[in-house]
Amino acid sequence: TDLRIGFEVTMYFASR
Repeated sequence: TDLRIGFEVTMYFASR
């Protein structure tokens, strides 16, 4: 789902 992808992307940028 878009929420799933959005969450993954958010965590990705947060890890930067």
